[in-house]
Amino acid sequence: MSENGENEQRNRSREPGTHEAHLGNKRLHFFVLFESVLLVMFGVLLSRPTTSKSVLLTLIGLGLVLTILWVYAQARQQYVFAGGKARLGAGAPDSPVPWLKPEPVQWPGSSTALGTYRLPLFVAVVWMAALIFAATT
Repeated sequence: MSENGENEQRNRSREPGTHEAHLGNKRLHFFVLFESVLLVMFGVLLSRPTTSKSVLLTLIGLGLVLTILWVYAQARQQYVFAGGKARLGAGAPDSPVPWLKPEPVQWPGSSTALGTYRLPLFVAVVWMAALIFAATT
């Protein structure tokens, strides 16, 4: 096979992984931004004495539902990404796809797991604390 043909094949084999990674990052950025806006809205409404408790509870409910959707979307994305990685021969040292090459250093945690489970769990805890605070005041 010619060198141009090999380069084209490498580029084609990179496309699905690059697309999935880009899609996952865009989705993660959207959820972080939207959750941040909701938390700021909650703080502003909480500081006003005229805000009803039902408005605060509705906003908290929206935040919790969004967090659950975030976990679902990210977990599905991680599943799709892992499936593609497995199909392409994950961990092959001679792989032309850079995201399939083994890591030279093992980090204690996965950044994918951080964005998929840990960050949404933290946001859910914040919403639960907001719910407890709003319900008791």
